[in-house]
Amino acid sequence: MPVTTEQGARLRPNREEPAVDDDALLTEQLAYYRAGAAEYDRPYAEREDLRELLAAVDDLPIAGDVLELACGTGQWTSSLAARARSVTAVDAAAEVLALARARTASATVRFVEADLFAWQPSRCYDTVFFAFWLSHIPPARLPGFWNTVASALAPGGKAVFIDDGPAAAAEEEVLSGRPTPVAVRRLDDGSRYRIVKVFHDPSSLTTDLAALGWSAHIRLVAGKFIGVAEPPAASAREPARVQRGSDECGHLLGGLVAPPADGEVGEHSDGRNGADGPADGQGRARLVEHADVPRSAAAVAGGAAPHHGKGDREEQPDVGR
Repeated sequence: MPVTTEQGARLRPNREEPAVDDDALLTEQLAYYRAGAAEYDRPYAEREDLRELLAAVDDLPIAGDVLELACGTGQWTSSLAARARSVTAVDAAAEVLALARARTASATVRFVEADLFAWQPSRCYDTVFFAFWLSHIPPARLPGFWNTVASALAPGGKAVFIDDGPAAAAEEEVLSGRPTPVAVRRLDDGSRYRIVKVFHDPSSLTTDLAALGWSAHIRLVAGKFIGVAEPPAASAREPARVQRGSDECGHLLGGLVAPPADGEVGEHSDGRNGADGPADGQGRARLVEHADVPRSAAAVAGGAAPHHGKGDREEQPDVGR
């Protein structure tokens, strides 16, 4: 029998679900978001708290060139574009990206299909934004993720993020006793999937970020949290030369990254990721943008994730589709 925690989360004992490693879990998470792309937007239509969060973008420090990680179906992308000089929106799932392209009319938005656990930026951004993505990252991968975010930020840049707080656990079916927190999600066709779901406490998250050198302000809003964080000083990290238009800035990319050679085309990377808001998602990936990623990107990330499914393909950057 499932039991219920003090926070209201429904827990299933371990004997009902075999343990899986993070790679297998992320593969299943990806499959959930690809299969459920058509259901992704339902919570935004049904829940007033999510609509209020969408409006909160106007009060956040979104400016300049923006990198949106795990953009999903583009629920946030148009709002970002209204405040930004440009938006590069990255997601791993072709299915949700197709919906994002159809929703987003701005000519300043470019979509990229890429695995967020392998992809590395080759230019700098003034803002890195991600909504309902942090909770889908296994705890063991969080330091690497925050290093990637830091590498993407220009001097003075900020990370802005929105996600579920601990109270949202009451809405989930959580598997107990796992090193990586796991929730079970079901789609309309009855299929069930396990996903990573970490309900970060704002205070603990602020402390964890401080330990990584970040300065963060995180506040709760109707059970969700909104965070704004500034990365460690560039002097505290190994410098790498990264293109930002005609400018350069120094950040850690896991190693030195040279600017892409003239005429070089970005390489594709397969992988796994997912994001939601709160029952929506991202998934698996192939890089589809040419301008932003040099051929060394996968190597910089420590090697691309294993390939799963259809082969790589090239696609021109999406601008205003």
